[in-house]
Amino acid sequence: MGSSLKGALNAYSLIIASPEKVSDLFGYLGLESRVYFRDAIVSGEYSILKLGRQWRPRKSCGGIKVYTSNNPQYTSEEIYFEAIPKGKTFTPEIVLNGDENDLQLLIAAMGAKKYGIKIGRGKDRGYGIVKLVNLDVSPFVGSKIEISNIITEAQQLIERRWNDVRPAFFS
Repeated sequence: MGSSLKGALNAYSLIIASPEKVSDLFGYLGLESRVYFRDAIVSGEYSILKLGRQWRPRKSCGGIKVYTSNNPQYTSEEIYFEAIPKGKTFTPEIVLNGDENDLQLLIAAMGAKKYGIKIGRGKDRGYGIVKLVNLDVSPFVGSKIEISNIITEAQQLIERRWNDVRPAFFS
């Protein structure tokens, strides 16, 4: 669960910020991530949904799998995933070793309390949108963070790039 959330926020960060900034924050080959995600805790039960079968990659290029949409070859096993029912909440804990700009990017990648995002394997099937509702930031002792200002700046970051990011965020 934690890796799915990290992967989604990494992808959303890439549409907002430069690849260098995102690689510095989330890590890259040989570069450790400065963001740690603990598994999310779901309030209540979750559902198990059938996703279907995965496509086999046509090529593997330096660790990147290349898929083609014409004449796809499917794996033999069915894929299932765990889904949070509509209206439920989940609570992840994210540990960030960074500054306020890194926090702003991370909050923007989460939709900055204004927009929803899609996470998990079912996003291409329209299996739901999640939205940041509450945010609790615990800075190091002696530090003070104005979280409302950072959320506002994160919303402005999304809106400045709106023409590029509009298809990815949901009202």
